[in-house]
Amino acid sequence: MRKERSYRKFIPVIFIAAAIIFFLNKIYEKDKRTEYYSSGKIKQEYYVNSEGEADGRMTEYFEGGSISSLVDFKDGKQHGWSQFFRKDGVMRKKTYFENGIQQDTLLTFFSDGDVESAFSIKNGSKHGRYAYYFENGKKKEEGSYLDDQLEGEVISYSIKGQVAARGFYESGARYGLIRYDNGQQKYISFPAGFKISIPLSFKLDSISSNTLALFKNKEEGVSLMMGANASSRTLSDEVKKQVKEAAAVNNLEEVSTDEMFIGGLKAHSVVLLDKHSNEYLNLFFLKVNDSLINIYFFVPASKMVDYKNNIDEILKSFVILEV
Repeated sequence: MRKERSYRKFIPVIFIAAAIIFFLNKIYEKDKRTEYYSSGKIKQEYYVNSEGEADGRMTEYFEGGSISSLVDFKDGKQHGWSQFFRKDGVMRKKTYFENGIQQDTLLTFFSDGDVESAFSIKNGSKHGRYAYYFENGKKKEEGSYLDDQLEGEVISYSIKGQVAARGFYESGARYGLIRYDNGQQKYISFPAGFKISIPLSFKLDSISSNTLALFKNKEEGVSLMMGANASSRTLSDEVKKQVKEAAAVNNLEEVSTDEMFIGGLKAHSVVLLDKHSNEYLNLFFLKVNDSLINIYFFVPASKMVDYKNNIDEILKSFVILEV
């Protein structure tokens, strides 16, 4: 009997708690807002705080009745996940907000629910890594953003998974693009408006925003540097200027100079010798309109005799075309 009486003293407390919960639920229900289509079907449901601001989950519907979006709010600002759907219920987009500012992640989806794209978000801007995907799940493109602008290397892939292109960006501007065919490098293009094919024996070593790309044939110990820049000078004036600067800065000795044709275009060639490294620098310059194209070969002196006969063959593989 003593045990039974000990339970009875909690009954008033239970009734009071139940009444409070019921009262709070009633208040919350009063803060619910519902909008309708002209057909009478529900279009939108959401809750507001005492200030009349959206607070909690907002649910939007297609007229057919399926959910079109689920968006979380806090004191009138998006806060939490925002999800958007197709009429069949499959999600098409998902992103996250903190106090009204988009953060962390932005995802889009194919109609079957697989990820189509994924972006890193910081303070409302694309910032960090991103990727696009094919419908078969393989990666289509990947790279990085810095404050909503492409930055660094962007790699595109074929649907088979092979590299199709490598673009190089600085502050959203592309300064170089290498195209591939069946995974093999095909040509490089520059903002000056030209593309140049590259011998397969040369692999990209580095590239910079001043439109200079360095390729190396490690087996032969030979390097190839190329670039394209806008220039209003004549070809002969450019050759004199650049040779003079190269010789002065690197203490090089001029060995020979000549005229030739590369890709059907008139070109100047200059051979300089670096006595310190005992390496020959073979410079080739050609110009179309206001664009100057530079092609440099760095060849060890010990291989110059044998390799000089091959340089002309290598240059023949270069095709210069307007983009």
